[in-house]
Amino acid sequence: MTGKAAEIAAILTRLPLDTSFFNLIEKDLLATGTLGRESRALICQTLRQLPLLIGREALREQLMAHRGWYAGQLRENQHLDSATADARAGATIESFFAGWREPRLRRGDAEETGVPLRAMVAYLFGEVAKNFHLIHHPEQWIACVTLSQRGDCCADIDPGRLPTRGEMEQELDWERGTAGPQRLDLWMQRCGARPFDYNLGLDDASLSAEDPPDFAALAGSNFFRGLALIDLGEAMLKRAFGADAVAVRVNAAGQGDYFQVHVDRRLADPQDVKRFLRAAFYRRFGLSPSPEFVELYPGGGATALWLSRYDSLPALIGRLRSGGAPQTG
Repeated sequence: MTGKAAEIAAILTRLPLDTSFFNLIEKDLLATGTLGRESRALICQTLRQLPLLIGREALREQLMAHRGWYAGQLRENQHLDSATADARAGATIESFFAGWREPRLRRGDAEETGVPLRAMVAYLFGEVAKNFHLIHHPEQWIACVTLSQRGDCCADIDPGRLPTRGEMEQELDWERGTAGPQRLDLWMQRCGARPFDYNLGLDDASLSAEDPPDFAALAGSNFFRGLALIDLGEAMLKRAFGADAVAVRVNAAGQGDYFQVHVDRRLADPQDVKRFLRAAFYRRFGLSPSPEFVELYPGGGATALWLSRYDSLPALIGRLRSGGAPQTG
């Protein structure tokens, strides 16, 4: 469902087919990397047109109410006749609902049924804002990655409520006799974890404030790829090494069982972080990843290559593997 959020939102807000949500805010981001007040107000206006929570059939009815407008956009932009445009509009809307059931999610102390569409679209705006902010402020890498992970948060965990680093590297008396999911549940209970409030700061009142929210630092929003185990791993690392030293991020869409660990080497030794993960995380929850860690090494300045012939690609690969510098051209 998350991959369809922007398309659904575009129809509900009647965004012209020849533009995109990014086009509405790109001027600010390309110029300064920061969303100005006008752009933030425009995002708020867009989000207020989307439901915080809506059932599958109710969402389908809302989209069908815009079918005529959407068909008109198809006629104008794709030069279709009326019958073809109307049929394509109907088929596109129906395709949004193929293959999924009514979501059931926990938020705070409540269980909710339906699609949290506003939170998903807010996530998309928020991630774009964070990425451009990071381009202009690379020194804030750990803080930006931490904020980004909020958009895939499953459980809210206060690292300060966890045991000390030394204690986490040992088996504790209260967890003995448990393993796997049972042990994870016990840890979540002991540290007071709660389901993440993905609608935090996205209510109509918050989005109508005179000073629109900073979308690079949203408290809420979500793309629903996270796992409680990753949230606990993040809290453990921040408890052990400090909030400014490490950050965790879900790897990519569809890969929520992997996560990245970002380390500020001025504040923490990567080898020390690995030792901690082995003792406090892998061993504790019976994890045996192979390989243990996928290593990424920062390089220097990037080099752009252009190939005039596609059949030159094998030769380029061979030169790179042999350590030779490729010739330009």
